[in-house]
Amino acid sequence: CGGSMTLTASGGSGGTIYWQGTTSGGTSTATASSSQTVSSSGTYYFRSRSAAGCWGAEGSATVTINAVPAAVTVSGGGTQCGGSMTLTASGGSGGTIYWQGTTSGGTSTATASSSQTVSSSGTYYFRSRSAAGCWGAEGSATVTINANPTASPGFSSNPICSGSGTTLNANASAGSGSITTYSWSSGVAGNNSAGTVFSAGTYTVTVTNSNGCTVAATSPALVVNANPSASPDFTSNPICNGISTTLNANATAGSGSISGYAWSSGISGNNAGGSITSAGAYTVTVTNSNGCTVAATSPVLTLNSPPATMLTIGDYVWSGNSDNNWETASNWLIYDGTGYSVASSIPDNSKNVFLRAYAPCASNAATTNASSAVSCHDLNIETGLTLGNISQINVSGDWNNSGTFNAGTGTVSFNGTGLQTIDAGGSDFNNVVFNNSFSNNADIQVASPMVISGSGTFTNGILYFSGTGSLSFSDGATCNGGTAASFVDGSILRTGSGIFNVPCGDVSTRDIGNGNTTYSVWGPMVINPVSSTTTSVEYFFTNSGMPDWWEHGGNMDATLNHVSDREYWLVSSTENFANATLFWNSNGHANGDVCVHSLCDGDNVYSSSDLAVAYWSGTLWRNAGGSPAGNHDNGSITSTLQIPFGAKSQTFISFGSKADINPLPVELTYFTAKCNNSASLLTWQTASETNNDFYIVEKSDNMTDFFEIGRVDGAGNSNQVLNYNYTDKELFSGDNYYRLKQVDFDGKITTYDVVSVNCDREISSEPTMIAYPNPFTDELNVVIENLQDKDFVLEIFDDLGKLVYSQEFSSGETTFRTILKIQDLQPAVYTLRSKSESNVINLKVVKK
Repeated sequence: CGGSMTLTASGGSGGTIYWQGTTSGGTSTATASSSQTVSSSGTYYFRSRSAAGCWGAEGSATVTINAVPAAVTVSGGGTQCGGSMTLTASGGSGGTIYWQGTTSGGTSTATASSSQTVSSSGTYYFRSRSAAGCWGAEGSATVTINANPTASPGFSSNPICSGSGTTLNANASAGSGSITTYSWSSGVAGNNSAGTVFSAGTYTVTVTNSNGCTVAATSPALVVNANPSASPDFTSNPICNGISTTLNANATAGSGSISGYAWSSGISGNNAGGSITSAGAYTVTVTNSNGCTVAATSPVLTLNSPPATMLTIGDYVWSGNSDNNWETASNWLIYDGTGYSVASSIPDNSKNVFLRAYAPCASNAATTNASSAVSCHDLNIETGLTLGNISQINVSGDWNNSGTFNAGTGTVSFNGTGLQTIDAGGSDFNNVVFNNSFSNNADIQVASPMVISGSGTFTNGILYFSGTGSLSFSDGATCNGGTAASFVDGSILRTGSGIFNVPCGDVSTRDIGNGNTTYSVWGPMVINPVSSTTTSVEYFFTNSGMPDWWEHGGNMDATLNHVSDREYWLVSSTENFANATLFWNSNGHANGDVCVHSLCDGDNVYSSSDLAVAYWSGTLWRNAGGSPAGNHDNGSITSTLQIPFGAKSQTFISFGSKADINPLPVELTYFTAKCNNSASLLTWQTASETNNDFYIVEKSDNMTDFFEIGRVDGAGNSNQVLNYNYTDKELFSGDNYYRLKQVDFDGKITTYDVVSVNCDREISSEPTMIAYPNPFTDELNVVIENLQDKDFVLEIFDDLGKLVYSQEFSSGETTFRTILKIQDLQPAVYTLRSKSESNVINLKVVKK
């Protein structure tokens, strides 16, 4: 097909082959050649000719050269994004155009077509073939189809709840090349992820790749379900501690319906979270049927709670939340150290009780049922609170009232086992029972005016006053007069007329023959004012402060020899007494021992006929007569004459002796020892003396084995202060102990407390401190030698190191003496400390 063909002749031996062209039988010798190329159809001849010119037979070959169709031209190639491209071939006259696909030089006649649609990149070919089967030159077109990017925008979750948002992703691929840009509708920005969307609707993204190809795709519609709503709150806020309030969610479903409520703080319930009693904010989470939730927190619930001032764990505070009955447990709150809980039982005698205002709560006044008896330890009625209509309340601790106490017809019993303090706060008591078993010399401290308008029963416990303390009995009040274990150590007021048994007594430390000893003496007195008046009575077991008691200078009326130096009653009244009764109790003693009330002549010799009631008229002691009852050990005497008070209104009343059958002993004020120029100077003082012959001074180096070192004459009888001394120049090295004995004219001997001195320490100039008696009861004598600083402080610490007493002193002398009155301390071992700028001295002392 087309082109040329080479013909080759062979044979013709012996001759030369000549090309004859298309001439048959030719004899041309123009072209001597055995081969020849021809390009036209025809029969071509060769002949051989011998050298002799002879021609051989010719050979021939018929040649047919078919025409080749013209080359085709292909249009439609090039580059595009995605899709397909149609290629069209033209030309190729004289033949049929065949599609060869991507095969160059192809001769396929499978597809006779001048056009073809392709969707892939490549070079595509067409050829034209003549009827004779000749192929023309092929035509081709190069096609480049770049793949478009793809996108399928969607959400991480759909539907969503309002406000929760969902992530919008393009879910795109580049196609060909790489993605160069993302373009989102609806103002959304981003690349493959458009971030979080919150609004319902569809979102479209257009993705472009590096070949410039794009695709636009739209997401499904985002569904946004409405959230539920909630606004939790309380039916009342604030509330009183111990009172409940209802917590409501106040919720709506939003979309769908509410499927659940979840409360914080262990609360269960649906729309209503139940009864709430605790302060704070509460959170509810509401869920609807579409799974949408909302969490909402209530306002802070405020509890009106009692202030925790002075409270300790376990204390009870009155709330009155249920009613006004003390016996209703839910009326009480219990303090746990940080907050309160509603009590499940009422207070007992170990629990402190506080009636405390915290407006508008605790508005119900506390009362008790008519027949009940309730108990507590400390009772505190604070400002603005009232305790009233009490039947019986047993208080084992302190009574502190700064509010209101309505005693009614009830009874208050003070039955503690330790020191109790009563601050009545201006509210009167009806019936009061004192039954404190502390068995100290100061068991119940009355710190403010206390008034009893019913009955006062003294069974156990000694009362004393501090601050503005006093005890008064109203007109019509009664009293049992006390007992040896229970009385008032102080002044007692009584308003009214007629007979009244005053429960007085005295705790006093003195030396009446047994050394410096503390006496707890019950000295009741029955008074009988002829008209209504306010009478003050106080008993003193001492002769200090009373008028002269020994006959001299005409201070006794003719019927009296002397009055007691042991005791007296100081009575104030504006009305005369029809009579008065004086009592002595617990006066029994062994022969030779001290007679506490001095109603003896010799051993237990008591003369009732010699006894009288004596009173001080202002100028002399007068005899009010007397009708004794009882005996030496326990008895009383009632005056037979009226006791006048007159304008002065105050009178001393005591026991009188008409014929000196009931004499008085020596009254020793003090006995001390101190160093004086390498010697020991002993000094002592008496306030009164009867039948005092002489004194014996004894000495010891071990406080056990004493021997006599001297004697000093006594004054016989005296009612004046007398001073004595004795010097010991023969000292032991170290401690020297001294004992004083007093000898009556009849040979009776009284021995007093031991004192000591150590002059070795004094010579060394080092400060020393002694304290006596040790053990002590209510008073402690302190002596400091060789003081180096003018100003110093005395302190007392308990066994835990807690400071329980402190007092500052100043002394211009090198020796300092004082008496500490510390009757309020509990029996225990204490450390007495003297502290100054230069020195600290510690000493163990024992309170018994």
